[in-house]
Amino acid sequence: MISDYDKLDIRIHKLLKKIGMPAHIKGYKFVKEILVKILEKNDILECSITNLYKRMGKKFNVKGATIERNIRYAIGISMSRCDHKTWSKYFGPDIWHKEQPTNFEFIVSIYDYLKTYHKELFS
Repeated sequence: MISDYDKLDIRIHKLLKKIGMPAHIKGYKFVKEILVKILEKNDILECSITNLYKRMGKKFNVKGATIERNIRYAIGISMSRCDHKTWSKYFGPDIWHKEQPTNFEFIVSIYDYLKTYHKELFS
């Protein structure tokens, strides 16, 4: 039997893969970890992104700024690999025309998508 954590982990992996984020880069691991933490709390407003960077930095023995930079890099790669239609599905049509979304915008968009279209993960 697959645990709830594993279901969530698999869903996040599939979603990040669909939008072109390669699993071998550090930012992928950090994005995935942040999403799991936020989704486990089930409330993005309770989670300060800066505090998450700091906590993850301690966990992975790096600075919070390193976490932030690696996530920004991963988002950039994702945006360059993903086609307009797929990117717009998860982030809306307007975000493609602006520069890269901020880390927080990216994470909130993924969070909202999962909360809206994968409610079974939160019951």
